[in-house]
Amino acid sequence: PATALAMSGKHVHYVVLAEFDIDKGSVIRHQYPAPTGLGDSFLAEAMLPEGSHSRNEDETIFMLPAASNKDIHGEFKARPPLHTISYLLAKKDDSVRRGSVTKAIAVCSPHTFIHAFRPVIRLALEELFESRTPDIDVIKEVYESINSMDLPVDYKLDPLHEALVRSSRLREPHMRPRPDLHLTIRWRKEEIKFTVPPVVGDDEIGEVKLVGLLQRFEHDFMHIFNAMLLERRVVFIGHN
Repeated sequence: PATALAMSGKHVHYVVLAEFDIDKGSVIRHQYPAPTGLGDSFLAEAMLPEGSHSRNEDETIFMLPAASNKDIHGEFKARPPLHTISYLLAKKDDSVRRGSVTKAIAVCSPHTFIHAFRPVIRLALEELFESRTPDIDVIKEVYESINSMDLPVDYKLDPLHEALVRSSRLREPHMRPRPDLHLTIRWRKEEIKFTVPPVVGDDEIGEVKLVGLLQRFEHDFMHIFNAMLLERRVVFIGHN
């Protein structure tokens, strides 16, 4: 939310690099500019979940809970909940035992429009595979590129104004009380442009929509929803 951004001044708090190791499994290689405070095993499994080695590219979305971490000066500072997008890329490599190398980069942000960071992450992954630039330098560049993006601190409406706008949009779906924000992230010589809608709820993360889940499971959707409210584990089984 905007208050979190105002407190931190950052669009991204952490950038994490994970890699699949044939002997150790999913492992964390770098966390920049500091450790996230979560265990490496959790991060590695979230970024490179079971079965991810069978895909050429994929992404996962997860949350980092609010926490209090030490900054570079050794002082404890509150950190808001962070929305995280992780993108993985696998490349064939006959020089390694498994025949391919799989890497993933995760970006942890207080913003909900984390899908906008996907192109930067993918370009950075390509850089990791194709150049001799040290991995940590690439991760640092991702962090600095996204944090250099210009975004008004007050881009989010206050809760009352947002509720009024949402109510109006329910009655008039095409109403636009405020224009979309057109934003740009610069990566090397490229400019990556995207838009942010004027009203984005804190529960609208990335491009995730519940409509597909509702259409797929129909009446059973409520069983899934109730299980989540009761903090039960829900397993979805499928293929490809």
